[in-house]
Amino acid sequence: GEYEKAIELFTVLARSSEDPAVFGNRGNCYSYLGQFNAAIADYQKALELIEERSPLGGDPLLPYIFYNRGLLYV
Repeated sequence: GEYEKAIELFTVLARSSEDPAVFGNRGNCYSYLGQFNAAIADYQKALELIEERSPLGGDPLLPYIFYNRGLLYV
């Protein structure tokens, strides 16, 4: 429930990480706080990173990012 603190920590990680989970999780935090534009931006970054590391698909993180982004749009 400490989403602001989590955003701070994920932001520090995002500076030196290309892990899509960092951006996906930070996007979730933004979403919980109602900061939808920031959440969408992070989900998009996560999807771009997933595409780079798994251009043929099959990345296990991919469904979670699409699911969370879909929930945000609903």
